[in-house]
Amino acid sequence: MVPARLSVLCELRSKTVVYRRLVILTAEQKEWRLSVTTNMLQEAESDENLMGKIITGDETWVYEYDPKTKRQYSQWKSADSPRPKKACQVRSKVKVMLIVFFDMEGNVHYEYVPQGQTVNQQFYLQVLKRLRLAVSRKRSQKRVAGAWALHHDNTPAQTAHFIQLFLASHGIPVVQLLRHGYV
Repeated sequence: MVPARLSVLCELRSKTVVYRRLVILTAEQKEWRLSVTTNMLQEAESDENLMGKIITGDETWVYEYDPKTKRQYSQWKSADSPRPKKACQVRSKVKVMLIVFFDMEGNVHYEYVPQGQTVNQQFYLQVLKRLRLAVSRKRSQKRVAGAWALHHDNTPAQTAHFIQLFLASHGIPVVQLLRHGYV
């Protein structure tokens, strides 16, 4: 069995951000994913625009790197001198959480979580409000209620009653989750 791997490379504000994650699923989680995927395929057969309606949200820790250019690494040397040693790039001490929302067309909204801020239901509500504005600005065809569905993790902040009421009051359905086998 080969574990599922997720690798995303983004270019944000001229800094390169790399995210890698190893996920090993239990048999129960695999069954849950199969069930949700089967249901989603059945819905996709009845609604050909289903996948275009989904906006996925995810959060991750990112580390800032400031890699040198090829020119900065180059050195003058004589033909007899040894090759210069390259220093290995280490993970930066600057660590920040990034929340990203995207659809089939690309990035819809992203924001960095301020240092020391916990992603609780109050903070996530503000993120969702900014997401709604970004959707109406960047995806004009999704401005009306029910024109898009949200797919995000099943964390306590995201499943709180407060958040569910906000999503329901604005006509934003939530897609069943596939990540980590949460129910």
